[in-house]
Amino acid sequence: AQLIARNAPLQYSGLLTKQHQMSAGIKSYIWQSSRDERVRESHRKYDGEVFSWDSKGPHPRSEVNCRCDAIPVLEE
Repeated sequence: AQLIARNAPLQYSGLLTKQHQMSAGIKSYIWQSSRDERVRESHRKYDGEVFSWDSKGPHPRSEVNCRCDAIPVLEE
């Protein structure tokens, strides 16, 4: 129950971020990890990399206990 209570808001905010960015025409993002000792190795490797919202994923906050963020890439 504690895992669900902790994880559900993270995943929900990740879905909202994706929806808001895509509806604003933002097609890609920079993966930003929390940069602390709790970040999983795979997400540490993604830190600073650019990803497309159209890709299969994972995307920030889509995996259990992920606290990473999607920083929008604004095209000029």
